[in-house]
Amino acid sequence: MKTLLGIGVLLVLGQSLAAQGFEINLGAGIALSDEDDWGGVLVWPQYRVSDHFSVGFYTGVFVESEVEAQPNGELEADLSIVPLMATATYHFGSGKLVPFAGISLGVYNYNGDYVFRGTQGGRIEATETESYGAFGVHLGLNYALSDRWYLHLRTGLDSVNDGDEVFVGDDEVPENDAVIPFLIGVGVRF
Repeated sequence: MKTLLGIGVLLVLGQSLAAQGFEINLGAGIALSDEDDWGGVLVWPQYRVSDHFSVGFYTGVFVESEVEAQPNGELEADLSIVPLMATATYHFGSGKLVPFAGISLGVYNYNGDYVFRGTQGGRIEATETESYGAFGVHLGLNYALSDRWYLHLRTGLDSVNDGDEVFVGDDEVPENDAVIPFLIGVGVRF
């Protein structure tokens, strides 16, 4: 009886491991926020725990440059955001066209390089780096090109706690920035 139970456990475990696998997505697109639009790239490695569930993380870089006229000169800003987010994703089905949805938790790193050029020839440079906690939801669609390769579309909403507070009545409450990425890319399963 123990032998049959052991064989049954090995068969179930072997079938489960066959369904698991590592995959990686590379994407490019834009990220919209409350004040700025960013262009960038994203890498999203995942491990398939089962046919329908994966865990992983995503990171990348979104950049934006802007120049603003000031009364006494010009301010040039080169800005970037780097998300570092752990993900849990559910994949609905296993056919050629597979929608997915999930959640993410992590940090957003904001980096800014600023140069002010005065009308009288002066120049001031500054760098700012800050990290903020973030929570998000994502959804998308994978389109299979073969057993290993697929195209993917991904969007979502990341709520980034930037440390600012607003007043609601007499109470101060945290104000979150919304970042909405729209990405298209390619993925491969190993």
